[in-house]
Amino acid sequence: MNLLKARKVNNLVETAAAFSVSTSEHKWTVPNSKRWFLIGGIIVRDSAETVIIQAYDPTELIYRLAGKAPATGTHGYPDDESEGAPRGEEAIPLILDQGEQIVVTFGGAQGAGASISCIVLEVDV
Repeated sequence: MNLLKARKVNNLVETAAAFSVSTSEHKWTVPNSKRWFLIGGIIVRDSAETVIIQAYDPTELIYRLAGKAPATGTHGYPDDESEGAPRGEEAIPLILDQGEQIVVTFGGAQGAGASISCIVLEVDV
């Protein structure tokens, strides 16, 4: 791992089309030959639906970052108020290797005012 080649990556999904009924699940996958150190992110819901943010290796759940009851508004993650999530400082940094994913799942469609982000430090491995 070469930290001299590290860079901050802002993964964003913020278009109304991305929040259609058929895409209630959004994934960011760590690219080949990279490692991510998760900093956190923001969820903006404009429809009162549940939301769960989790980390997966290619097939298994490895970490739950947040779980929120139906509501609207802005929420950061990881946080210490989520149902079943770890407590704040314990979650950061979450280290993800190539092929692992951050998955955001909404209970239903969101509208044009919704957005999600996932901010990571990406390094070469």
